[in-house]
Amino acid sequence: MRVTLGNPGEVASLALRRVFWGDVPHGRVAPPAAIKRLTLADLQAFQALWVRPDRVVLVLAGDITPEAGQALAQRLLGDWKAPAGVAPVVDAAPPQSLASPLVLIDLPGAGQTGVAVAAPFVATAATDRRIAQVAQAVLGVGYSSRINQEVRIQRGLSYGAFANAESFAAGGMFTAQAQTNHPTAAEVLQLLRDTVTGLASKPPGAAELAARQATLVGSFARRLDTNGGLSALLLGQILNGRPLADLDKLVPETLAVTAEQVQAFARQRW
Repeated sequence: MRVTLGNPGEVASLALRRVFWGDVPHGRVAPPAAIKRLTLADLQAFQALWVRPDRVVLVLAGDITPEAGQALAQRLLGDWKAPAGVAPVVDAAPPQSLASPLVLIDLPGAGQTGVAVAAPFVATAATDRRIAQVAQAVLGVGYSSRINQEVRIQRGLSYGAFANAESFAAGGMFTAQAQTNHPTAAEVLQLLRDTVTGLASKPPGAAELAARQATLVGSFARRLDTNGGLSALLLGQILNGRPLADLDKLVPETLAVTAEQVQAFARQRW
């Protein structure tokens, strides 16, 4: 945490999360003082309350049969009993953004300024999530994305600018970020905002759209090449309540997204 709080980009990310989500579980950030107060008993109580066999999913990916996997799980975890009480749940709360549209944080001695902007994104069950993913990719996934083009390639204001997105049951957050020299922080902030909002008036061209779709499809394919990547994909489907068979649709649904859909999404959300 000390290392994180000394990095302007990380500090910007933490502050952005707090401001966008507000006082809901996804917006809470534990300060160092709170972490230092934790005891072994606190951690054991948390583990006993939240980590329980009736809430756990076990995924085995590799050269193993279902029968062997079942036997292994039974041998290692078969005596793990669920507690008698009802399992707790995290409330699925939508963003409750704080009133401050602009947050400035003074970090004496920092060599650069971290700049970040946030905007609404789709919830996990949204029917337009593929369109959202392509829109995010157009803006900030890959070297030739719009944000990196504007901030790094054309102006040399940062070593890299990118966009991330996260989705939960009650909503999601899109972020665009970069680090830059202190004197150019305001310029980078304006570029990030203008590039994100500009997608509503400037849809991707055919070549740009195809390149970003290829980036998403290629990333998906690479995850299928490793046991860890495959396990993560399966867990993501299970945790988000989606059928595993939906993974078969990812590539055709991504390639089916049109420039007009991306523009309409940007107009609605950003």
